[in-house]
Amino acid sequence: MNSKTSDWSDVSQHFTNYFAAVSVLAAMQLELFTRLRDAPSTYEELATDLAVDPRRLRMLLTTLATSTGLVTITDGRVSNSAAAAQFLVKGEPQYMGGAHELYSRLFAAVLPTADSIRTGIPQSARDWDTLPDDQLRSTLRGLNAGATGQARMIAREYDFGRLDTIVDVGGGGGGFAIGACEVCPNLAVHVVERPRIARMAQDFVDAAGLTSRIKTVTHDIVASPLHEPYPAAVLRNLLQVMSSEQAQRVVENVAASLRPNGEIFVIGQILDDDLMGPPGAQGINLVFLNVYRDGEAYPESSYRTWLTRAGFVDVQRKLLPGGLGNSLMTGRRAGSS
Repeated sequence: MNSKTSDWSDVSQHFTNYFAAVSVLAAMQLELFTRLRDAPSTYEELATDLAVDPRRLRMLLTTLATSTGLVTITDGRVSNSAAAAQFLVKGEPQYMGGAHELYSRLFAAVLPTADSIRTGIPQSARDWDTLPDDQLRSTLRGLNAGATGQARMIAREYDFGRLDTIVDVGGGGGGFAIGACEVCPNLAVHVVERPRIARMAQDFVDAAGLTSRIKTVTHDIVASPLHEPYPAAVLRNLLQVMSSEQAQRVVENVAASLRPNGEIFVIGQILDDDLMGPPGAQGINLVFLNVYRDGEAYPESSYRTWLTRAGFVDVQRKLLPGGLGNSLMTGRRAGSS
């Protein structure tokens, strides 16, 4: 029998993790990692560069160094870690620092979790149709940061260059389409979204210089299939914001929008069937219960059921890198070769 006596630190250590996350978020918002791109800097040099109080900046940097290791401090000089240099320096190929806008909203959304459970009503509910333009644009921009990097990786691994066109259903701000087109010079992407989001997505596409290859399309995929058959479809972070019944209809309508042997790539927070992992997907479930009436990180078996009922075969799941529990489910629409 285990006779170990617990103390308060067994509980309080979990709150400490929150402060580490806040320090990373603040550093991303201040673009600290980008400021450290070229050489180590003192607190005073960084503070002057950022036009901030050096004392307050020192308090953030020491917390960041001790709790995350994303920066190191040696003889009073601050340097990026290898991970920070790779992912958090603006201009680098794998830059993800722009996701701070998304994380800010995620952190705020989960604070009323107890009230969302008590009332049965999402306390941080988001209505995409009424969200002010500036908030919607910043949310899409935050989502694009992760989507673009993820698209580059998946487009390379699954050779999207062999495809002439793909459809990105529920493509948000067009981040996945932009990343896929960056690595596949002959690929075209159609991004399917609500009218208001589609208009904003077009702005991001134009800014990326990909107007000739990425087209935004407005269509209600829950209600009906698309009007032309595609060789492949991407559904990123889409099914998890719907009820199970809506998700089934969407997958069936996407299947009807694909050519025979057309491929589907479903990306999102997918739980193991015992519901005990991966941890990132469990954490995002707290966001879902606060924001969406029906959405959740569904288990793998739910995705397999939706896909097989819609006629997809060779269904496989792969856990994607990163800390948010993202998985990729792939399948092929049954048809003649």
